[in-house]
Amino acid sequence: MSAFLRKGLHALLAVSVAFAGPYLGVGGTVALGCMLAGVFLAALLMRRFNKLRVAERGSYGEFFFALGVGATALLALPHLAGAFRAGILILAFADPLAALIGRQFGTHPYRVFGERRTYEGSLACALACACILLAHQVTLPLAGMGGLVLALVEAFAPRGSDNLFLPIVGSAWVLAWA
Repeated sequence: MSAFLRKGLHALLAVSVAFAGPYLGVGGTVALGCMLAGVFLAALLMRRFNKLRVAERGSYGEFFFALGVGATALLALPHLAGAFRAGILILAFADPLAALIGRQFGTHPYRVFGERRTYEGSLACALACACILLAHQVTLPLAGMGGLVLALVEAFAPRGSDNLFLPIVGSAWVLAWA
């Protein structure tokens, strides 16, 4: 599957969760996260036995995605649906943009924990996060600082764990500063 298609599906699923979560409530959204984790875990185990699959970089991003949805619901939905939505929208857009921009336009690479990143991808992540934080009533200076913090979270999260940490930190930022 192409990276563009995979990241597009990532964004579509996350946007769906961002807007459905407040209607499902904490319990329903946590249950959705658990269900997604089960589906992704089953898919991971099935691919493990497929001899024809293309070698992957060892990411567990799909599983962390599901955990991120559930954890963000537990953190944010009891307090502010907008904080939940902001965290999941950061997951929907900042993470895929970092990967796609970094892969397509990244000419200044760096390594974190043995994984290749680019400054261009990290900048795309920071800008997307800042825009989402601004849209959720965080002031410009705090949205800019939050974008930088979230770009660092994305850069330092190994093996797809950014899908867990980005929505949690993004939601916490909105809860703290909006």
